[in-house]
Amino acid sequence: MGNDTDSKNVSALECLVKNDTLKAYKLGSLQKPQSIRKTPMNHHRNVPTNLHKAICANVELTEIFQRLQSGERFLLVRKKRWWVRQKYVRCRLDDDFLYFRYVPEGVCCASRRERKVDIRHIRIVRTGNAIALTKKVSESQCFSMVVDNSNSVVLNFVAPSEESASNWILGLNLLMRRIKSLTPRLQHELFVWELFNSFDADKNGFVTFKEAKKLLRKSGVPVTTYTRHHFFKRAEDTLQDFNAFTGFYEFMTKRAEISKLFQEISADKLAITSRELYKFLQKTQKDTDVTEGDCEQIIEEYEVEDVSRHAHQMSPRGFSLFLNSNYSAIFNWRHDKVYQDMKQPLSHYFIASSHNTYLTGDQIKDPSSTDAYMNALLKGCRCVELDCWDGPDGDPVIYHGYTLTSKLKFKDVVQVIGKYAFEVSDYPLILSIENHCSVAQQEKMAFYLKGILGSELLTMPVISNGKESVLPSPHALMGKILLKGKKLPPRCHYEADDVSLEDEAADIKTQEDAKMFTYKFTTLSESSSDMISLEEKPVSRLTSFSRDAATKSSFSGSSNRSSRKQDDVTKHKLALALSDLVIYCKSVKFKSLTSNLCKPYRFSEMSSFTEAKANRLAKHKQEDTIDYHKLQLSRTYPAGTRTDSSNYDPQPLWNAGFQIVALNYQTRGEEMEIYDGKFRQNGGCGYILKPPDQRGVEDEEVAKTMKLKIISGQRLTGRTSNYDDTSLQVEVSTSGDQSDVNRCVTKFDKNSGFDPKWNDEFICFITKPELAMVRFVVKTQTHDRIGQNTIPFNSIAQGYRHIPMLDRSGARITSASIFVYIEINDAVVRHHNPGKVKMDKAG
Repeated sequence: MGNDTDSKNVSALECLVKNDTLKAYKLGSLQKPQSIRKTPMNHHRNVPTNLHKAICANVELTEIFQRLQSGERFLLVRKKRWWVRQKYVRCRLDDDFLYFRYVPEGVCCASRRERKVDIRHIRIVRTGNAIALTKKVSESQCFSMVVDNSNSVVLNFVAPSEESASNWILGLNLLMRRIKSLTPRLQHELFVWELFNSFDADKNGFVTFKEAKKLLRKSGVPVTTYTRHHFFKRAEDTLQDFNAFTGFYEFMTKRAEISKLFQEISADKLAITSRELYKFLQKTQKDTDVTEGDCEQIIEEYEVEDVSRHAHQMSPRGFSLFLNSNYSAIFNWRHDKVYQDMKQPLSHYFIASSHNTYLTGDQIKDPSSTDAYMNALLKGCRCVELDCWDGPDGDPVIYHGYTLTSKLKFKDVVQVIGKYAFEVSDYPLILSIENHCSVAQQEKMAFYLKGILGSELLTMPVISNGKESVLPSPHALMGKILLKGKKLPPRCHYEADDVSLEDEAADIKTQEDAKMFTYKFTTLSESSSDMISLEEKPVSRLTSFSRDAATKSSFSGSSNRSSRKQDDVTKHKLALALSDLVIYCKSVKFKSLTSNLCKPYRFSEMSSFTEAKANRLAKHKQEDTIDYHKLQLSRTYPAGTRTDSSNYDPQPLWNAGFQIVALNYQTRGEEMEIYDGKFRQNGGCGYILKPPDQRGVEDEEVAKTMKLKIISGQRLTGRTSNYDDTSLQVEVSTSGDQSDVNRCVTKFDKNSGFDPKWNDEFICFITKPELAMVRFVVKTQTHDRIGQNTIPFNSIAQGYRHIPMLDRSGARITSASIFVYIEINDAVVRHHNPGKVKMDKAG
C-alpha cells in the first residue's frame, strides 16, 4: 500500500493499547499485513495522555498483559446444590481487550464452544474461592470473577500457581476499571466500532451494504432505500470502511428535535460555546451547581470533533451525545452518590431488605444458592434473611423448612456475606435470623459468625455506658454487621430459658389457610419420594409459631385469633453465645402501637409483621404506626401463601413508616421495579432518609407541580422486528401517598414504532414529594411492554432529559429511551379536588 497506509487503524480502544511497548496487544486488525488492506480505517483521535501513561507506561504490566493474551489452563469450579463440578478450561484475553474468553477442554463439540465475558460487565476479580475443592489447593491460587449484568454470576477459577492468579487478578481489574473510565466520546466511538467490527466477518476493515444493514438493524436503526443511496452514492462503493460507516451511523441517528434545540441555544447556529452551554444548564436544565469550568470539562469529554473541542465549543454531534448521556438522564446524577444525612437513628431510614434471600425461585421446590446472597448484596440490600435449621454432622443449614428447596451450609452463607457485605455500601448490614436450631447448633452458628465475620460483627453497643435512648445511626455503624434475633433476658446467664421462635409461617392464621397451603404443597410434590407429608403431621411448622399471628391485635378485636392454646406453640432453648450477638435488633412479639411510649428503653426491640397485618395497620392506624416507627424498627415480609415468591406493594407500608419492607429479590415484577427505583437514590447505599413527618421533625412538606412533556422515543423497537410498524404509547403513573396515585397516557403514535413522536403535555400534582415515585412504561397497542423506568420524584432532574428504558430483568435496553421536558415548581394553590385525579392534560 501507499504512504496513506502508514497511519494505523486506531479506534477508541487504542487508549488501552497504543504504545511501542505493547505491540503484542494491538487490535487483531492491526496484526494483519498492511498489504491486505484496501483502505485503512484511520484518522482517529490520538490517545489521551493520562490514560496512555496510566495503562501502558508500566513495563511490568506489559508483561502481565502478554501472559493474559497468550492464555493459560485453569480449573473452572462450579457448584450445583450439593455437588461440585470441576473442568479444565483454556482462558485468554482477546486481542482487542474487550473480552475474557475461555474454552472447556471436553470431548463433546458443544461443550468445547468458546465462551466470552465482556470486561465491562465484570464487577470485580478477587482472590479466593468459597467453593470447597476435592483437591486441596492454596486459596491464593484461586480467584473469583463476579460478572454483573441483570444478575450477578460468579466464575471460580484455580490457577496453576499463585503468581498466575495474581497476574490475572491485577490485569483484569486494571482493564475493567480503565475501560469503564473512558470518556463518553470514546465510549460512544467504542460502541459504534463494536457494531462495525461485529459484521466485519473477515476482519479486513470493510463491510458491504448487506452487512451494514444487518448491523444497523442490530443497533435499532431501520434501513430504507433512501438510506442505501446515502450510504452508497456511487456504484463503485461496494465496500465501506469504519470512517464511512461512522458518518453514515451519525446521519441515520440524527434527530430533528435535538437539532432544533441546538439551534435555539447556539447564537451562530454552528456550535455551542462553553458560555452558551452554561446558560442552558443553569436556566433550562435547572442545574444551579454547574460552573463555566464544568462546562469546559463537559465539552472536553463529550465533543467528538477535534477542532470544536480545542476551541472549547460543542458541535451538533457532541451536543446530541451529551443529551443522551447519564449527565442528561432523568435521574439526577448527583443522587448516584450518598447525599442524605446519615447520622440520624436507624429508625429514621427506609432500609432495603430481602425475604428468603437464599432462594432462587419459588418457596416450595426451587434451589437455594449462596449466589442469591451475593446478588442481593451487590444490589445494595442491607437486610438479608437466614432461615436456620439443624443440619447433618452438627452443622447448621439454611433452607425453607419442610419444603423441597435445597439446603445451604450456614458456614458457606456466612462466608459469602463476609465477602460481599460492604462491596456496594459501607453502611450496616442486618442479618435476620429465623432460628429453628438446637442449642448445640446455635453455638456452632455463633462460632461461625464470630470466626468468619470477625471485627465486622457488632458485639457491643456503640455507647457502652447504657445511656443510649435511640438507635445508633448508619454512620456510627459503618462497616458493621448486626444480628436480628431472639435474645435472653438480662437476668438469664445460662441456656435453660425457653424462647418461642419467630416463624414467618405465622401469617397463616387459621387451620383452613394451613390446609389450603398443605394442599398446594402436596399437589406440587406428590410424586417426590423426599416429600414430607404435611397432612400426616398437621402442619407442625405452620402451627408451631402461629400464636403471634393468632394473638388478638390491638385494633382488630378478633376473638378467633386469641384462642390458640399454649400447647400449640413449640418452644426452643436459646444458646447464650448466639443471644449475646444480638445487640440492637432484638426480636419481640408485637403488642401494641403504644407499647414503646411508656417504655422508651425498648428502642432496640424489633417486631416482624406479615404483609396482611402490616397493611391493616397502615390502612386503619397510619398516624399511630408512623409515631411507633419514629423509635422502633419493624420488618414486614410476604405472606406464606405466596408460594410462587410473588411480591406485595411496598408503597403503603413506606407511607406508614415501616422501615424494613422485605421483598423476594429473585422475583421480577412491578413491585421489584418500584423497589429498585426507590433505593437507587442516595448512592444505592440501601438507606433512604424518611420524610420529616415520619421522623418527628416539624418541617411542613411543600406540595409540587410537575409539568411533563413527552416529546419522542428513540430506538424503542429496532431490536424487536415484530414491533417495528406498531404504534406505541407512553403510560406515566405516580405512586406514594394515596392522594398522589394517578395515571395518564399519551396518544398512540402511528408513524413509527422505532422513532415515535408524541409531544403530549401533562401536569402532575404531588402532595408528598419525598414518598412519591414516577413510573414511565412504553407499551404497544396490544399492551405488550417495551420497557420501563421508575424514579423517585425527588431524584427527577428538570429540563430536557432522556429516560433510559429497562427490560424486565432491570438491565438497560441498548440505546432505547424517551425524550422529555420536565419543569417542577412549588404548588401555589392546592388542587381543586384533592384525593382525586391530579394528573391532567395541559392546555
